[in-house]
Amino acid sequence: MLEVDSPSANENIFDTAGFDLEINYGTDLNNWVDALQGQLSFTLFLNHLTRWDETGIVSGDIDDDVGEVTRPENRFTGTLAYDIGAWNIFWRFRFWDDVKDSNTGHLGNENGGFTADGTIGELNNLDAISYHDLQIKWDFKDNISVYAG
Repeated sequence: MLEVDSPSANENIFDTAGFDLEINYGTDLNNWVDALQGQLSFTLFLNHLTRWDETGIVSGDIDDDVGEVTRPENRFTGTLAYDIGAWNIFWRFRFWDDVKDSNTGHLGNENGGFTADGTIGELNNLDAISYHDLQIKWDFKDNISVYAG
């Protein structure tokens, strides 16, 4: 049997709440120490989800999606960039909180995360994960840049 599972569609109502925090900072390094050259910049984005209720239009069932795969309770993204002359070094850190494939057993076996008796199986849980991306850029000429990452 083939099953297509779409995390969002036009047939339901979504009620969401949470907060976002963004911090940005940038400076010329010689403002701190005269001998240092270049610019340093930093960003941090935090997203904390407190509610994501999906109400089925036909059934009226409410599915609490906070902490499911596409809607982790907490997400962070941070960047650090150093620019000096024609060179740029960029690092990005991304973190997604631990999630479940599905929170709601009473709505059925949504994604295979529930066993036949309706309890949550081991495959339902996914650990938190972080990603690190590093990129170096060199502006070879006015309109030509070389990237490695």
